[in-house]
Amino acid sequence: MTSEKGVNLWDFSAKNSLPTPPKAFSCADLISALSALYKFGQYFYNSETMNFIGAAKDFIIDYSDHTRPDPSMARLFVFWINSKFSLFRNTILSEGLGAATKISAQFCRSEDKLAALRDSCQTWKPGHRGNRTPGASRIPADLYSQLPKAEGGRRLCLKYLSQAGCQFSKCSSAHVRPEALPEGARKVILERWGGLGTQLSDL
Repeated sequence: MTSEKGVNLWDFSAKNSLPTPPKAFSCADLISALSALYKFGQYFYNSETMNFIGAAKDFIIDYSDHTRPDPSMARLFVFWINSKFSLFRNTILSEGLGAATKISAQFCRSEDKLAALRDSCQTWKPGHRGNRTPGASRIPADLYSQLPKAEGGRRLCLKYLSQAGCQFSKCSSAHVRPEALPEGARKVILERWGGLGTQLSDL
């Protein structure tokens, strides 16, 4: 294939500009991008860089699994992740790879810049949190940590297994049938979404 959306892939001159990257409208979009980078990066990045990319991906997956879908926050996450990748790259040049690997520790909920971005997002302010539906509340941490992971590191979507089903076409959690469910999962599905779906009642 020699072209993609009007871009000539055989033309490496300056006149052939790169296509505009798509905007992220959900954390699932960001997770997909990081998962693709992690998958293909294994062929040309060193292990330290791959560990950094993996830390970014795993953090976003974990964060999104504990919050409701929010397009505004997803775009802020993109900005935040880009700033961390820039910091990683610049630290390699100025201080070396060893110092750059320590930046992975900044992928945490208490990171100052992330907290500032979260506070700037209106839908995350206290006055809006009271509007959450029961189904959007967090899954208990002990249960969440036991949920099986699919390819790419995303954990199982419990709502997908329920009678209600998951309505998000780009859910940040994995839509797969597990071999088994951890203890307590059936109870959560029953209380929040009316029980397991008909075709999954044998789990």
